[in-house]
Amino acid sequence: MQISEAWTLVCELILATSGEQSKNIKQLKECWEYAMPPWFIAFNPHAKQRRCSRKVKVMPYSVYVEHSDMPVACFSPIGGIIDQQEKIDEATLIEALRQEIARCEAQKKKEAFFDPLPKAV
Repeated sequence: MQISEAWTLVCELILATSGEQSKNIKQLKECWEYAMPPWFIAFNPHAKQRRCSRKVKVMPYSVYVEHSDMPVACFSPIGGIIDQQEKIDEATLIEALRQEIARCEAQKKKEAFFDPLPKAV
């Protein structure tokens, strides 16, 4: 199921991001959001519907996606819809998510490599 794959990749992206927002996602009052231009992703980790910053109601445990400020997808682990435009489809979204996860992981490794050593006591 490609939609489940996209949902799984959004979860991987949440783990790959190093922001404070990703650490305790259930403690967020609203949706977890991430911009990777031209994409915008909002994930609702709650059991009730929540609004994202784009004023869209996101269903429980679901993902809302925009491309170039246009709504293109809404899905959960069990299904959903992804607009099948000429340049924007499931495969395009999945590839964008994979690339962003790889970029975040590479950035984490780079930051870990350049972290200063602890000071001697």
